[in-house]
Amino acid sequence: MIKKIEQNVDKKKAGAKGAMLSQLTRQGFSVPKGIIVEQSVYEKTIKENGIDQQLRQQLEQLSAANIEEISRTIQQQLQLIHFSTSFIDELEQFLDEQTAYAVRSSGIKEDLEAASFAGQYESFLEIQGVEAVLASIKACYQSMFSVENLSYLLNREMAASELSMAVIIQEYIAADYSGVAFTLDPVTGNDQTLVLEIAAGRGDQLVGGFVTATAYRYDWKMKEWLTGPEEPTERMQLEACITRFLAVQRWLGYPCDIEFALKDGQLHFLQVRPITSYSFEGIHGQWTTANFQDGGVSSEVCTPFMWSLYHSVWDLALGDFLVTGKIFKQEEFSNLLRFSYGRPYWNVGVVKQAMAKFPGYVEKDFDNELGIKISYSGAGQKTGLQLGLLWPIIRMAIAQKGKVSRCLKEAPKKRKQLLEAYNDFREKLEIQDEAELFNTWKKLVEETYIFSEVTYFQQVYLNTVQQTLFKDQMLKYLNYQEYLLLLGGLSEISHTLPYQSMWTISREILADAAILEYWQQESAEEIAADLQKDGDFPGKNRVTEYLLTFGYHSERELNIAYPSYEEQPLPVVQQIQNLLQLDEAFSPKTTNQQQYQAYLSIKEKLTQKVSAGKMKRLTKKITQIRTLLWWREEFKDFSTRYYALIRQYTLKLAESLTVKGILQQPEDIWYLRTEEIIRFLDGKISEEELQDYLEIGRSYYLSFRQFQPAGDIGSVYQKEAHEEKQLDRDGLAGVGCNQGIVTGRARVIKDTASMNQLQIGEILVTRFTDTGWTSKFAILKGIVTETGGVLCHAAICAREYGVPCIVCAKEATQKIETGMLLEINGGTGEIRILDN
Repeated sequence: MIKKIEQNVDKKKAGAKGAMLSQLTRQGFSVPKGIIVEQSVYEKTIKENGIDQQLRQQLEQLSAANIEEISRTIQQQLQLIHFSTSFIDELEQFLDEQTAYAVRSSGIKEDLEAASFAGQYESFLEIQGVEAVLASIKACYQSMFSVENLSYLLNREMAASELSMAVIIQEYIAADYSGVAFTLDPVTGNDQTLVLEIAAGRGDQLVGGFVTATAYRYDWKMKEWLTGPEEPTERMQLEACITRFLAVQRWLGYPCDIEFALKDGQLHFLQVRPITSYSFEGIHGQWTTANFQDGGVSSEVCTPFMWSLYHSVWDLALGDFLVTGKIFKQEEFSNLLRFSYGRPYWNVGVVKQAMAKFPGYVEKDFDNELGIKISYSGAGQKTGLQLGLLWPIIRMAIAQKGKVSRCLKEAPKKRKQLLEAYNDFREKLEIQDEAELFNTWKKLVEETYIFSEVTYFQQVYLNTVQQTLFKDQMLKYLNYQEYLLLLGGLSEISHTLPYQSMWTISREILADAAILEYWQQESAEEIAADLQKDGDFPGKNRVTEYLLTFGYHSERELNIAYPSYEEQPLPVVQQIQNLLQLDEAFSPKTTNQQQYQAYLSIKEKLTQKVSAGKMKRLTKKITQIRTLLWWREEFKDFSTRYYALIRQYTLKLAESLTVKGILQQPEDIWYLRTEEIIRFLDGKISEEELQDYLEIGRSYYLSFRQFQPAGDIGSVYQKEAHEEKQLDRDGLAGVGCNQGIVTGRARVIKDTASMNQLQIGEILVTRFTDTGWTSKFAILKGIVTETGGVLCHAAICAREYGVPCIVCAKEATQKIETGMLLEINGGTGEIRILDN
């Protein structure tokens, strides 16, 4: 029932605050010595005093009308409780009558991901003697049922009957100074500004607002004071503290709200919790990770290396598209990409301005399809056909028509160029000369990669514009579900080819009893190990051929630090073994034919609604849109190839730098930007400067690796984008991307390591999907993601597999649990939880 703080404790028994202090202590951070009275003491005490059922019944009746009465009644009941003799005896063993203690609440629902309960519970300082400690524990329990705390629960629709509490008892620190540090500026949203508030004396005076704190700001990434103390000694002391604050952030992997005390120059941590609420007053414009999350560079924390690759092409590609498309002049826009919270964000504000130049643009439709937060009332900005806009529209229409024509005409030639260059770079991978290796790598990242990625991004932008215009045109004759079917049934789309190949391999294995026996008896790990050894085994040649053809894919294709299938073939073996369990109903050929027939049926329906001449023009447009979609996926495949290629070359370069002692290990190179590596190898910066860049990159990456930031940032969104709230299960919906209503059990997947838990006939519920997951789609009944849009990779591939897909279902992974029976409507985006 009582644990020392340095012991390993259970968060459910010690509360988030107690568990965090325990972890900090064991990690080597200075935390005042003490104990944790686990929540079982509270549960046992109210039961022994015969009030447990009374409390539950009262809390079940809680409402806004009776909240003050229930609060008062429960607190009176708790005031009369008695602790058991056994608990008091145990407590006395840990306490010293001559020592003053801090007695602090650690609510089981405190410091949660979606609700911090900050300041809701009580703490008591300078408590001495067993009786005084027992009275303080009792007062902590009472604080759970204050009007403020019950209101907090009621407003977030959280079950008050589940309230429980642990209590922390620590040696009291008579602080010379107390303070609070935020490793992310909670007002401006600046992710590298540490905000420090410090005052003389004990912390409750500061937190309670009884003293005025001095506020400082420090750029922890660049190691510069923005506003700091003038006294050098004080600066040095605070910088030493900041070093420890940032060490906590790097260890935890997310921005922290830290309460601390300074006594005789010694820093003591009193509380550490995640920052769950912040605003964006310092971030101008509108920025989003939409489509960057769906299997993209913002789906998880991005390495500095990967950011530099993306940054090198995004502004170039989007800027060129806006200018050559006669949408903007070069001087009418600036930054199109930014790096915040360890993720790339693109400038959706500029893109909206561009889209608003096209008739039929509706801001709310644009935001809904991409899953961008709505920050306005009604439909937002709408663009109709106005006389004053006629000439600019004609000029843009001509430019866009020309871009489409050039794109389709030049695509085969560009594909050939990219394939030839890719094969050439593959052949040169065995280069041994360091200078030649560097020059080849430099050409790859500065020239060929940029050509490949700009080609792909131009396809994305062109598809976005043309798709918006196409949808507006088609919805005059078809409903939304029918319109979606026009986008499906594409043949030989690039990211379905790996699945088709694996399917063929699985059928060959099933047809040969000897090969099948090996694949059924051996584990996936053993087969994967055998693949990388000399010697043969049943079916090895076919899998080796697969890896030579498609080995550039991986389960995290836009995380350049993640190994490809060629390097780590275990996922391929696992997928083939899974396919052995499937019958011909799951054949990619069958599903593709079904989707193609559905597409043809909608085309036939369209012929019944329009004239022959009109149908001829519509058919041309439909074919054009489908062809653009096909090429988009084709050039996305080349993007994947080149990332895998850059990874191989970069690791080879990193190995030579490791041998020289410049890097501790090859993987450290991902903490550097490409331009920093190039400047160093060109002799323009020293090894010491390179090490500084590496440490900055490493620190920034580690600081956000466990953080899930808001997907849309900017002053227009303010803090509401990340407001604390209790999740309810009503009104759960997203954007429908593929027609069909299905019922099935949910499988909630929050990381790639859990993908192999998927079972046949389940509905995948996940934050995002990656291109490397698409072979899993065939066994699914449906897909629900929190990110993405109608044209995202998950949506396109789901249509090819004939799987109902819903994207932009906000907080689906928190509202839905594995095993729940779901009904999803891939056309309307509706999601129903049929049971628990």
